[in-house]
Amino acid sequence: FATPSRFGLSYIDENGEKLELSGGSVISSAHDATPQSAFTFSILNGSYCSLTGYIGTDTAVIIPGEWTDDNGVTRIVQTIGNSVFKNNKNITSVVIADSIESMGSNVFDGCSSLISVKGGAKLTNVGNYAFRNCVNLRGYNFEPVTVTMGSYAFYGCTSITHFEGWISQVKSELYTR
Repeated sequence: FATPSRFGLSYIDENGEKLELSGGSVISSAHDATPQSAFTFSILNGSYCSLTGYIGTDTAVIIPGEWTDDNGVTRIVQTIGNSVFKNNKNITSVVIADSIESMGSNVFDGCSSLISVKGGAKLTNVGNYAFRNCVNLRGYNFEPVTVTMGSYAFYGCTSITHFEGWISQVKSELYTR
């Protein structure tokens, strides 16, 4: 079974050893955060923005809670747009910043190396097919908030063994093996 750790999930393997599911390296502090330059953003309104793309190469990704634009204006990252990480075969773990309130559709669709995801404290909406075909995804840890899941959010996720958190509504089937 998997249990939450600060930046992801830990997993007890078949030999009884505890593994940190944070990708190629153990994520231990904010200094390990994915650089802002690895992402693209768009302004939603005065103080908020949306994460619209990922151009980085990290396997363990920490989605930032703030973005500072070229003019030095800092905005709060509120949403993750549609298909941001779609078909990225390198990502093994993701930590979503506490400022993120919603994820669009197909955000991690086809991320076949993804093993663990930790949702932020304000994440309340996950889009349709958000994790479709993440065949190695073993667990998802939500902060203690109520989350509405889009249709088939975990469709094709054949390795899931652990969910932690509250799911208040599922728009259609959550997953199908």
